[in-house]
Parts: sequence; C-alpha cells; structure tokens
Amino acid sequence: MGNGVQYACGSCGKILIQGVSLNQIVSIVLQCPACKAFNDTAQASYSLGNAAARQDPSFSTDKSEDSKIGTDGSNQLSDTAPTNGDAMGIHEEEHVPAPVPGDPNNIDLSKMPNPQNRPNSDRPGSYDLVFRRPKAEVIPGGEVEVAIYITGYGSISDAKLYFVPPTDFLDPDRCYVDFDLNRRADGLVHFGVTRQGIAGESFTLDLSSGGLKPPAWHGPSLFFDKGLGIATESATRDIESGKLEPPVKFTMRVKEKVARGDHDLNFALTYFNGREWAIAYRTASLHVPTFYERHAGWAWSIGTAIAVIAAAATVLGLIKALG
Repeated sequence: MGNGVQYACGSCGKILIQGVSLNQIVSIVLQCPACKAFNDTAQASYSLGNAAARQDPSFSTDKSEDSKIGTDGSNQLSDTAPTNGDAMGIHEEEHVPAPVPGDPNNIDLSKMPNPQNRPNSDRPGSYDLVFRRPKAEVIPGGEVEVAIYITGYGSISDAKLYFVPPTDFLDPDRCYVDFDLNRRADGLVHFGVTRQGIAGESFTLDLSSGGLKPPAWHGPSLFFDKGLGIATESATRDIESGKLEPPVKFTMRVKEKVARGDHDLNFALTYFNGREWAIAYRTASLHVPTFYERHAGWAWSIGTAIAVIAAAATVLGLIKALG
C-alpha cells in the first residue's frame, strides 16, 4: 500500500493501518483484532516511515476502580517503571508516556526529555484555575474544602498561587493547604505530600519548586504530560481512605462569629509563560446561611401549625357565638 504512515497497536505491535498519509486520518479509535486493546490515532507517535499508535489509558478495557484515569483520583504516577512498549519490543517515540504492564495508572517519565513534549509545548503557555467544592454553604464554625486544579499547556515557570480570604472570616489557627507532588511510603506518587498552615490576611503558595524531576529535566515540574492532559488537571487517590488528592487543597475553618451572606475566596495564579508574566484570577463564593435559612423547614412547619390553630380558634369562636 505504499510507503505511507503505519499505525501499530500500542499493546501487541500488530499493524492496524498502513500506507496512508498523515492527513488521511485525524482522530479515530481502533480496536486491535489480536489483543482487543483500543488505540487512539490522535495520540499516535508520528514519523514518516512508521507511527506506532500509543494505547490510551482512558480507553483501557479494564473496568476496575484502579484502572480509571482522570479526576477520579486513580492516576498514580511512576517515573522509573518500564513502558509497555519496552516490554513488547515495540518502537515508540521516547517522549510519549506509556502505560506500564499490569498498572495502567503509572506513567513512565524516564523517557520524557522535557515535562511537556507535544506540538507547540515550547510556545508561551496559558493556564487557568478550576475549582471543586464539596459544598458551597458553610455554617458558622464549620469547615470547608476547596480543591484546585490547574489546566492549560505550554511554557510555564516561577508559578505561584496567591490567596486572599474575606476579612474576619477564617480561623487562622485551623486553616491549612495540602500541595506538592512526591512519593509516599506506599511507593506511589501522591499530590498533597506537603501541608502548610494559612495565617494572616493573605497567603502565597510556591508552585515552582515541587513536583517530579527525572534526570533529563532541568528542574522539578507539576505541569508535565499525563494521559490526554497534564498532571495538574487530575487528582491522585489515597490508597487507604480512597479520598481524592487534588493538586492543591485548601481546608478552612470559619469563625464562630461571622457575617451571614455570601463571602468570596480570591485566588490568583501568576506565572511566566516564556514571553511575559501572566495571571489567572478566580473567585470561589461561600454562603453562610441565616438562622431562618438554616431552619426553613422548621419555620414553615411552625408557621403552618400556628395558622391551623388560629383557623381552628376562629371556627370555634363562630360556633360559640352562634350557639
């Protein structure tokens, strides 16, 4: 079929498509007839003579909880384990993360020359903050969590996260942030390995010194290629408790005496994008309910009971007057 591009299964190496030009197939998912693995051609490692399709972990046929990839927290990472391609003797571009046999949640970083290696990864980066809150309402003296993910791509350095809470809103002695990425005693990589207290009217978190650093990288990074995105777009999971471990998690205790209504938590991500300094500013709102809002059900029941009693008294008064 000519000397065009070939697409090989990322698991067993069987040729799936051959003799086609690069622009004939843009993005399709192929199931290997030999090993039944799914291959995403959009994630293939292209070369003019041969393009071995990488098996995408998000299309894994393993439906167990540990095999899920993404913000479900099952994406534990590895920077030393051999790749599936190495085990099978299949040619694969050196910078493409590959699943490890028997553990699709580990990613081999040892063959990545840089944290980011996709097209245009050296261009000025653009990033933004994404929040996940278990609840948007908190009672006086209550605790609230705000999980922060960072999405984007491209050049990024000297990143920091600046936080400003509302005035007289938080108890400074009972607030902290979990961040950083490193190995724990279980041998797996986890987010949240460092905990730091939050004190004062504002707080700045350094995001440039944490993360993983394979030998080929110039420095540690949190923003490296993982799956279809980057590491800070997903969470890891605590093995024992099963809880998600987001890239950054703020845990805050609200004061006992605090104004009712809406309160804004202000976050700003500042970084150098390779050309200029950039900033992403986001606000997460928390609502402190009033007494009536907290007991609206009881208030409605009491009001209904009073209305019924008043109506009954009126009826009894009329009966008595007529009798």
